[in-house]
Amino acid sequence: DNVCQLLTTVKLFLGMIEKQGDANKSLLPRSLELLDQSIEEIRDLSHRMISPSFGDRNLVDAIDDLLQSIKDSSAIHVHFKSTVLGHEPEIDLKLAIYRILQEQVNNILKHAEATDVVVAISEKDDKLNLVVTDNGKGFDTLQSRQGIGLTNIERRVKALGGTILLKSSPGQGCTLQVVFPVDVDERNEPAPLYNIS
Repeated sequence: DNVCQLLTTVKLFLGMIEKQGDANKSLLPRSLELLDQSIEEIRDLSHRMISPSFGDRNLVDAIDDLLQSIKDSSAIHVHFKSTVLGHEPEIDLKLAIYRILQEQVNNILKHAEATDVVVAISEKDDKLNLVVTDNGKGFDTLQSRQGIGLTNIERRVKALGGTILLKSSPGQGCTLQVVFPVDVDERNEPAPLYNIS
């Protein structure tokens, strides 16, 4: 959605330059800057869309690698808590959990102004549970959202019959919890999508 906004602005600027010539020549450098931003956004998006190659790594190791890259590239303190999973999830669930975590961490880096993030994954009563908590600025969950990050998370959760709980308020950070049935048959049953509080 941000790329569309950037390119729409560039189109508007170039139209003004075309109509008014030198009067709006100063818009040209700004247009080039916005194009550079668009290229960076598309490059980042394409990297995130590529399915990670899990190889022989289990889900916990893949998450640990992802969070280590966040630690290495930002000032945020990331804490990872995991319990031994009963068995390794099949690839579609494994990929969904990885992508949801990736999306939420990206949301935190972009918007939360957080200094600490805690990620926990566990399995109990045939349910796989992922919780991501940050100490950022939080937000009003009742207000409409402009980005597509949480919408993408909701779609992934719904596709695999999971549930999602989102807790946040201004100044109080944010907690995202997603729960998936481990049993494939249970994922075909309708499940509540989310409970936002």
